This record gives sequence, structure tokens and C-alpha cells, in this order.
Amino acid sequence: MIAAHQASHAGLAHLGSRLKDAAILAFLHSFAGGCLVAGGVAAAGALVAIFLLPARPRETRVTGTDSQLASAPDGDDVQAASLRGAGARRHPR
Repeated sequence: MIAAHQASHAGLAHLGSRLKDAAILAFLHSFAGGCLVAGGVAAAGALVAIFLLPARPRETRVTGTDSQLASAPDGDDVQAASLRGAGARRHPR
């Protein structure tokens, strides 16, 4: 870009314009290639995370009567309640 600017001021406006266009085109071409590489790396990382990281184990319920199962909270409610309780102890109001 600097060379194109200097060429324009030296009286070679057509050469400066073509040099500027070539510099911009080269930058955009390289930028597009870099974006494709970054997208490929992100996709590969997502696939590695999906297939190689272990899944969270599911919680099993204790078998019992229907009334016991109906009154027992599921794992998400117990975990959320314990997190709320831990947060209340750490940050008293």
C-alpha cells in the first residue's frame, strides 16, 4: 500500500492503482484461506470433544413404590438445590 501511494505521488497513478488493487486482493485471498483453516480446526475440535470426551453418567433411581418415586426429586432438582445452598453460604446477604 505504501509503494502504491508513493507511485501515485511520483506520477504513476495507473501503476499505483494496480499495485493497490493487487495488495488488497492478496490480503483478502489470504484472509479467506485463513478463515477456512480456522473453521476446519474448530470443526475438528468439536468432533474430538464429541467422540473422545466421556459423557456424564446418568443417575439411577432407587426402585420402590410409586409414592416414593413420585415424592423423590430428580437429580437436577437436588443438584440445583445444593448449588443454591452452597451459594448462600458463600455470599451471605
